[in-house]
Amino acid sequence: MDLQATLLTLPRAAVWGLSLLQIAVLALAGRLLPWRPLAGVPARLHLLGGAFLFLFGLWGIHARVHPLFGIHPLGVTTVTLLLGAPLALWVGTLAQLADLALRGGVTSLLLADSLLNVSLPVAMTAMVLRLAVRHGPRNLYVYLLGVGFLGGGLSMLAVCLCTLLLIALGGHLSSLEGWPPAMVLLLMFPEGFVNGALVSLFAVYVPGWMKTFDDRHFLPE
Repeated sequence: MDLQATLLTLPRAAVWGLSLLQIAVLALAGRLLPWRPLAGVPARLHLLGGAFLFLFGLWGIHARVHPLFGIHPLGVTTVTLLLGAPLALWVGTLAQLADLALRGGVTSLLLADSLLNVSLPVAMTAMVLRLAVRHGPRNLYVYLLGVGFLGGGLSMLAVCLCTLLLIALGGHLSSLEGWPPAMVLLLMFPEGFVNGALVSLFAVYVPGWMKTFDDRHFLPE
């Protein structure tokens, strides 16, 4: 979601707190990145570039639905399952920077914005994947539908709930009077559908691209 207007209504201390938290998340992800294996596999570097262009292009589809926020597809679930959480965090943050630069956004809000639009969906997707591996049946559809479709929908739900929380902290919750709660479901379904379709496509035709797809677990003999 486009949360620049919402973030501008928050106290400066709150924006700085969100930014510092994102810096800590990126630092941790940087320590977990497989630098040497990544540099030794050119195909993975091409996949990184493709993921960046995918997010940058997808986030270009904006719709301003309220003075405090706009909506756009996230697509972070697909990138997380393709690259793994650490790489998805960095690629998503760079795509966020490119998107802000293109639209003339407030770059001082970059870290706070990427915390909500990138780190939060990545964390939600990683949590759904972990639960699916630990507690779900060993079946391909658990990965495709449970992680791809449901993970995408829950990622959008998490971003929407955090947006409402920030609007409430900014003292503008009354501006949402008349908005039906079903609007959240209308955002969750297309997000889940797009991610589920892309994950299914990649897992079936190019499973080697999927960093998080373990065929020994989801396709047991």
